[in-house]
Amino acid sequence: MLERPGDLEARLAYAEALDAAADPLGEFIRLECRLSDGPRAEGSLRDWDRRHALFDAHQVAWVGRLAEIGAYASLQRGLVTGVEVDLDAYLEHGEEIFGRHPVRSLSIRGVRGRMDELLDSRWIGRVEYLSLHGGDPPDGRGPTDDDVAELAARIGPLDLRGLGLERNKEVGPASVRAVLDAPWAGRLEYLGLGWTSSGDEGAGLLASSDRLGDLRRLDLSASEMSASGLQALASSPTLARLGLTEFETSWNDFGPEDQARCLRSPVMARVERVHLDGRLAGDLVDALTGSETLGALGSIFIANDWGLETAAVRKLANWAGLSRVRSLTFCLTMVTDEQLGILAASPHLADLACFSLSENSITDDGVERLCRSPAWRGLTHLSIDRNTLTERSVRAILGAGWFPGLQALDLHASYDIGDAGAAALANYRGATRLRTLVLSLAGISDVGALRLAEASFVSQLWTLWLLGNEKISPAVGERLQKRLGRRVHLHRPEAGPRRAPPIA
Repeated sequence: MLERPGDLEARLAYAEALDAAADPLGEFIRLECRLSDGPRAEGSLRDWDRRHALFDAHQVAWVGRLAEIGAYASLQRGLVTGVEVDLDAYLEHGEEIFGRHPVRSLSIRGVRGRMDELLDSRWIGRVEYLSLHGGDPPDGRGPTDDDVAELAARIGPLDLRGLGLERNKEVGPASVRAVLDAPWAGRLEYLGLGWTSSGDEGAGLLASSDRLGDLRRLDLSASEMSASGLQALASSPTLARLGLTEFETSWNDFGPEDQARCLRSPVMARVERVHLDGRLAGDLVDALTGSETLGALGSIFIANDWGLETAAVRKLANWAGLSRVRSLTFCLTMVTDEQLGILAASPHLADLACFSLSENSITDDGVERLCRSPAWRGLTHLSIDRNTLTERSVRAILGAGWFPGLQALDLHASYDIGDAGAAALANYRGATRLRTLVLSLAGISDVGALRLAEASFVSQLWTLWLLGNEKISPAVGERLQKRLGRRVHLHRPEAGPRRAPPIA
């Protein structure tokens, strides 16, 4: 497995050997392989339950040592294939990390001025995806243009397929030029330049390059790019030929009309997720609903429109292309109850799986409108966090025709749900597939927490978030953890990895 980490047959053969030795890791590998190959349909939910139970029981044995040395692990198909670690810990414990786990993806901290130490290490040739994340907030230890130039100039043993330089403001156009000149540039399928200073010059270099033949995922969010940089990318024939599946340009300095032109670009033909940042009106909504290039669209993320126009919402709700969308998010858009009612009545959202309404202007009235709609038969994940909701919304959701199919419900920062909302959940006796319930900052006290602990569905939950409910006493917190173990979260977890290394 260490020599062939991406070989599925080798992984399954390894699982069989573990089964023969009565090692539960074998079953875990087979479950994760099966789950990664198919959708989360009815039959797979039992597999997910078993997967979570196995990991809860054995995670200390499987990844505990990595945590001890300060390495955050990410698993793929049952084994640790990605780690995030500080450079010093990597140099000291690399043999333990790479000698025991088929690691393909490395996110490393603290490389500024020390790139030679990383590149001279004996394990760097195993890394296919390298992230040199600058920290969030930036910690001043991320790479500079000089460090990236040193990385790009190294000949062997690097054979990178992905490079992440995110959140490094000292990474600019010179780094883009260096990456394009690197011997492994043509094999990159992922390039992350989000929150750097690559700017319009970097965008122009990418748009005109013919060195990125395998590139499929490109992140240029918050990269100090203006309309001219976006236009260079959108009109690039070489990028259009690549068939990008991810193309992230949000949080840059251009307006709706510039985004509208990009939505009509051939570069978007295979892009699966569209992020619309700013005012959704006029040309932008027309470009979205009228584009002939968005054939692969499956996810729409709309953010930072502080005055969302009802006419735009109505046009979006009437767009037949919504029937292809499986994930729809409105974040900081001030969606109103009336606008939510328009979306709820759309004939094109029956198969929507994930619906998120974060930080809007929704009240119980809007939630009740949503819950009266019979159309949302495919909904599995619902998030209405940071809105003004009470127990009325909880009761409406529990009474919705689509609630039995819901797997995740997020009502974070709905401060007035309170013990009455917790009691409504505890009193529910119908069928449910709920596995994740987020009630952090929901105004719940000991009374509500104890009621939740006795809910009929609580034993099937993977995660119950109660963070920030300050009226839950330590004594009741201990009782909850005895009942639910690590599945209940009452306190802020220790800092974890900022971004999983970007394995394909």
